Parts: sequence; structure tokens; C-alpha cells
Amino acid sequence: MKRWAIGYIAFLAALLVGSLAAYFLNINNVALSETGASGGPSLAVDNSSEEKPQLNSGESKDDYVEYFADDKRIGRQRKNKVEMRCIGRGSNKTADIDFLSRTKDGSWIIRQSFKLTRDNLMDCSPEIKDFNNDGFGDLTFVSSTAARGANELRTLLIYDHSKDELVHIKNSAEYPNLEYNKKLDCLDSWMFHGSTSTVFLRLEGDELREFASVDTGAELTVRILRRDRWVETYRRKMSLDDVYTRYSTYDPPRP
Repeated sequence: MKRWAIGYIAFLAALLVGSLAAYFLNINNVALSETGASGGPSLAVDNSSEEKPQLNSGESKDDYVEYFADDKRIGRQRKNKVEMRCIGRGSNKTADIDFLSRTKDGSWIIRQSFKLTRDNLMDCSPEIKDFNNDGFGDLTFVSSTAARGANELRTLLIYDHSKDELVHIKNSAEYPNLEYNKKLDCLDSWMFHGSTSTVFLRLEGDELREFASVDTGAELTVRILRRDRWVETYRRKMSLDDVYTRYSTYDPPRP
């Protein structure tokens, strides 16, 4: 009986010592987390160097896919600014764009706001380029893709210097892989559809108008719009190696 009592007391003592050791170890860890290993106050460090946009009321952080801002290249340098938020809320995917102008006192005022639909499967990847050769930067962003990603469909907004505004080119997303064509001072689109087509376009108001195209395939053909009627002006057999060629001119067709 005496041996049993001595063993029981030893067990309780060991249990008490273990509990006290765990308690003091936990206190020490808390002190380190609050004061730092050197004894000074610890700092919460954010290792992310990416600028985080402020959220508007009613919007959660998870709504944002991309944020973009520029005042160096869009429109008049340092006098215009664009801010863009690519947002996805369920099935509602939009590019929310604010276009701003600088006032005489140096403050920014919003001149226009756009809410344009897009395909959330791709990043917006905004770019600023001069698409009408007027010396001012214009804005494009990816709205969707087709042909397994070969056709990049971009929405285009052209800067209008006379109005100090952006003009949304309503049918721009219908023409994949848009570029400014220096040789012809127009825009052209390169379309993939088994073979390819290079379509030449003019800006007319808030739309793009086709005026010529070069189509590849078993034959190379050229069509030109004359008096509201499409006329075929060129046809010849071609090598399949040349099917995926982007043309910079159509009369005659040359890469």
C-alpha cells in the first residue's frame, strides 16, 4: 500500500512539472512573437511590391483580376490618365475604365467612365499604342480569344484630341490581332480560320470599315471594296508554307 501511494505521488509530481514546463515555453514563444527575437517590437512585413488599388465601396478584394493605370502615354502625356479595373463577379465580367484629364490647378477629373464586357478566361493585358497615327496613345485590352488562342480579340478605344475623350470602337473586338499598318496608314487584322486572312480596315467614327482583304488557302486571293461592292482582283495558286503569312499590302499582296 505504501509503495502504491509513493508511485501515485511521483506520477502527480511528473504531471505537474510537465504542465508547468509547457506553460512557460508557451509564454516564451508569445513574448518572442510580440517583441521579436532581439527583444524589440516585431514588425508585420508585406513582401509584396505590387501596387494594390483601393477598393470602391461594395467591392471585395477577390473581385479584382487586374489593375492598370497610366498618365505617361495615353492621350496627352501627363495631361490625361486612364485607370482600368478588370473585374469578375460570377458571370459578370467587365473592364471598368475611367478616363481623366488634368485641370489647371493640377488635380484630376474623370471625363468618361466605361463598363465594357469581356471574357474572364484571359487577362485584360492592356496596351497603349497609336492606332491612327495622330501622335497620341490609344488603349486596347483583351476581350476574348478564338481559334484556341490564335485569334486575340481586343477592344479598342481611340483618343480624340479635338474632344479630349476616348472613343470606344464598337466593332473592334470582331477583328483579331489588330495592328496599325504603317505602309498603308490604316489598321489591319490577321484572322486564323484553318488558313488565314489579312483584312485591311479604316476608322470611321466609332467603327472599323473593311476595304480590302488577302485570303490564303489552296489559292491566294485579293478582294477590294469598290462602290459598296466586293470585287476579286487577284488569284493564284500558293504554297501551303505561305498559308500563315500576314500581309502588309494587297495590291499586289506582299508580307
